[in-house]
Order: sequence, then structure tokens, then C-alpha cells
Amino acid sequence: MSQWEIFALPVGLDIKYDISNNKIFNQIKINQLRLNIENEFNYTEKNLNGLIQLNFANKNQIINYSLKDNTLSYKSKDQSINGEVNIKPFFFSSNLNINNTNFKDFFEKNSILINLIKSEIFNNKNLNGNIRVSLKKLNDLRNIDLVNFEFLLEEGQIFITSMNLIFKDSAIFNFNNVNLINEDNKLKFIGDIQIVFKDIQNFYNHFQIEKNNRKNINQIDSNFIFNFDDQSFELNELKVSGFDNEISDQDLNQFNFEKQNILNEVLFKNKVRDFFKLISLE
Repeated sequence: MSQWEIFALPVGLDIKYDISNNKIFNQIKINQLRLNIENEFNYTEKNLNGLIQLNFANKNQIINYSLKDNTLSYKSKDQSINGEVNIKPFFFSSNLNINNTNFKDFFEKNSILINLIKSEIFNNKNLNGNIRVSLKKLNDLRNIDLVNFEFLLEEGQIFITSMNLIFKDSAIFNFNNVNLINEDNKLKFIGDIQIVFKDIQNFYNHFQIEKNNRKNINQIDSNFIFNFDDQSFELNELKVSGFDNEISDQDLNQFNFEKQNILNEVLFKNKVRDFFKLISLE
């Protein structure tokens, strides 16, 4: 197996030919991403058909693909992954529909997605495309009914054009126009958040919000900065609909200053309680 380096990532590559049957076998290993790809394809003069066995983070997936007229189409055996790549001009589009998984498999510090983003493999200006993801039945976030999000790769930049989370059928979290910025191997998510309450009292009950801080709120809008590596979250230009209190810059700055790991369930609940205490201050 030969060793290469792609976008600063060490890559192992092994290729075997079966000329008599028009077949090629290859294997790609990227240990840093916990990624192993085994590829087998048949080639003719016009078309190419193949099968990929994909293993990442100890999970396996089988994907069939075909190349015809400068378009590569692919679909997984279980129908959870499908999409196509246009070669000229280059643009790819993919859909991922995943059930019974862990949200942290995508967004924990050692996940394949975070490692790919930090590797800057997506920051190539010639790489353009979008990835639409739908997550259902999250094993580690049982109160989240559904998560949808879409990644957009455009001229070396990465955006989440929209992310929607439905929380216990009581609130809808919309994250929009989120820019992913990687500086000095520190990842930031910067964008807009909108929270629409369908059943505010059910939401209050879940987080055990004190009665004095339970206001009749319809919607919350804000800009945000999520510092991924220290898991801290900041709000700016905060607007609360359905409630007349005005939040002072001083109080909001103090709330942002007290950083907590919001991916920790206990600390996140504390942060939510602090937020409703903040907007209830007279």
C-alpha cells in the first residue's frame, strides 16, 4: 500500500487490476478520520459501474454508483444515501436520511464531520455542492423529534443554510445562514437562531423554569456565535416577541460571559434557566 497526503491528511492507497474481467479494486485508508473505503468497479468504453464498502467510525455502509455522460450517480443499499456529482462543471448534491443514530456521531469533537471540516478539505475553491441531512430517532437526544440541516459548499466557504430541530413538539429551533469558520484549528459557528414556541408551558415544565420567569413568549430571534472547541454559546441582538421587557446590553454581556458547555445536558438546562431569568429581569 502506497502512502500519499491529501489536504495535509496522510492517505493509504492500494490498487489492484483484473484486466481480463475489466475490473479494478482499490482501498483507501485515512486513519486520522477513522475512514476506510474499499472500491470495486467494472469499466467499459462508455460507462463505469461500481460498489463501495464504506467504513467510518466503525460503521459500515454499501454504496452502488455509476458514471455516465460526466455524471456520477450513487445510492446506498439501504436507500439512506443518494446523490450525484456533475464532473463538468463540478458540483455535487447528496441526501442523507438516517434513523436510530447518535447526534454526537456528527458533532462531537472526534466525529468524521468535524475532522473533515478542520482538515480544510472542504475549503477548496473548486469544490461546490450541497449535502441535505435528515436525522430521526436520535438515541442520545430523546427529546428531539427530528433534525434537518443542509450544508452548502461554495468557493472555499462552508455554510449551514438551514438547520431545524423540533423539541418535544413544544418548540422549533431554526438555525439559518450559519457560517463555519476554522481559525487556528478552532471551529466557530456564526449565524442566526429563531425559536418558535408551539407549547411554551410544556417547554417550561421540561426545563423546570421558575414560575416568576414563565412569561407568555411567542418567539425568540437572535444572532449567535457557537465556539465549538470550548462548547460556549453567545447571543447578540436578542429580540423576544410577546413580552415587553427590554434586555440591557449589560445583562446580555454578563449572560454571554458566563460560559458553559451547552452540550452537557445538566449545564445546558442551567443555561436555559439562566436565560429565562435574564429576560424576566425588571
